[in-house]
Amino acid sequence: CSGTVGAYINPDAKGVPVGMRWYDYKQRAVGLDLSWAHGPLQLWGEGHWSSFDVPGAVGTVSLFSYFAEAKWKFATAWWLSARWNQQLYGDITAPNGAQVTWDNDVWRAEAGIGWRVDRSLTVKAQYSYAHQDGPVDQGENLFDLQLVFGF
Repeated sequence: CSGTVGAYINPDAKGVPVGMRWYDYKQRAVGLDLSWAHGPLQLWGEGHWSSFDVPGAVGTVSLFSYFAEAKWKFATAWWLSARWNQQLYGDITAPNGAQVTWDNDVWRAEAGIGWRVDRSLTVKAQYSYAHQDGPVDQGENLFDLQLVFGF
C-alpha cells in the first residue's frame, strides 16, 4: 500500500486563477497491490485511486483504476494468462448543474499464451478486447505477437 499528496502543476503553468498559487492544486494518490502463487497458478492485482484539484470552475476530479491478472503454467515451458482492467472516471458538475463524467470509462479483457523455447527465447501471443464509453471506437480488437530474446 502506498500514498502521496503534493502539487502537480508547474510553477510557470498558465490558467491559475488570480489569488491562487500553482502549489494550491494538489494530487492525492493511493495504491494497493496484492499477489498470491501456489504451484502452477499465480494471481495478482493492483488498484489505484487518484484525485486532482483543477484550476477554474471544474474543481476536483478523480479516477480509480485496477487490474486482476492470472497465469497458469500448464506444462514445463508453456503458460496461459488472462487479465481484466478498468479505468473509472469520477463525476464533475457541468455548467448547467448536471453531474457528468470528466472522461470516458474504459475496460479491457486480455488472454495470452506463452512458450519458453529455451533460456534465451520466449514466444508470446496475446489478444485484447477493449471498450471505451463514448461515441468513438479506439482500437477495440488488438493482437500481439512477441519474440523475446535474452542473452
